[in-house]
Amino acid sequence: MLKSDINIQLLTNASKGNRKAQYELYKFCFDLLMPICFRYTRNEEFAREELSTAFVKIIN
Repeated sequence: MLKSDINIQLLTNASKGNRKAQYELYKFCFDLLMPICFRYTRNEEFAREELSTAFVKIIN
């Protein structure tokens, strides 16, 4: 999936609980969100934890 390939169907399926769509959305967002989380935590482990927490909130 290219960075420009996010679409409404992926978002719809992810919000309906489709695990594959949620994983695809996570992969899409990871490279965008990880640097932001790292900037705040300055620790890769904590940044990944915060990203996971944020992504759960995004999905819900």
